[in-house]
Amino acid sequence: MKNGPVRVGIIGSQFQADGHASAISMIPDDMSVVAVASPTAGHAQSFADRFNIQRVYTDYRDLAI
Repeated sequence: MKNGPVRVGIIGSQFQADGHASAISMIPDDMSVVAVASPTAGHAQSFADRFNIQRVYTDYRDLAI
C-alpha cells in the first residue's frame, strides 16, 4: 500500500540542489521537496521560489526538526 510521496528537505541552494530538485520534480507521485535550508537567506528563497517549496530555513538544524 502506497502512503504518498516521500517528503524531502534539501540542505543547500546552489548547483547540486538544483539538480536534486529538478530530478525530484520529475517524479511527483514518488517524492516532493518540501523544505530548503541555506545560510544565505536570499539564495534559499530564490531556490524555493523556483521549485515552489513552502518552507525556507537559514539553519539546517531547523529543517531537521
